[in-house]
Amino acid sequence: MSKRIYTILSLAAPFVILSPAVADPNQTQNLTGTSTFPHTVRPATADKDYATIKLSQPVQIPNVPPYSGRAVFIEGLRYPNDTSGERFGMTYAVAEEDEQVLDWYKTALKNYKWNVLNFSPGAKSITAVKDGSTFTLQINQGAKMPGYRTVMVLSYKTNK
Repeated sequence: MSKRIYTILSLAAPFVILSPAVADPNQTQNLTGTSTFPHTVRPATADKDYATIKLSQPVQIPNVPPYSGRAVFIEGLRYPNDTSGERFGMTYAVAEEDEQVLDWYKTALKNYKWNVLNFSPGAKSITAVKDGSTFTLQINQGAKMPGYRTVMVLSYKTNK
């Protein structure tokens, strides 16, 4: 086989192997195209358990002060049937830069006696735990609203 044909085939091979048109929807494939494990299907009852309700306004997160900067609520979801505990998430557009938002939440969570986990410099998220509850902040640049720079997603979960 000529070197040129071999190069073209070696470049095309990964796309053929991973093509959704030939993939078995009941199996997950790794990068070599071999099956790793069967696809897990949730039971129909799980759909009810994980149903969401859209929030029309923000919800106060227990033991977390509301952000004191300029923020606009965009959307939120509550999981009312989650049998393991209360769970919701909210998205905001924020005027301040991502680092300022992260610093504010890091300080606020420590002041409210949350245990901040795995906070590393350069990270764009914070996870904290307190009394069986978990709070997560995720930051993304590029809010699509004029005058706002950052998008923050707040997630809260408490165990019953």
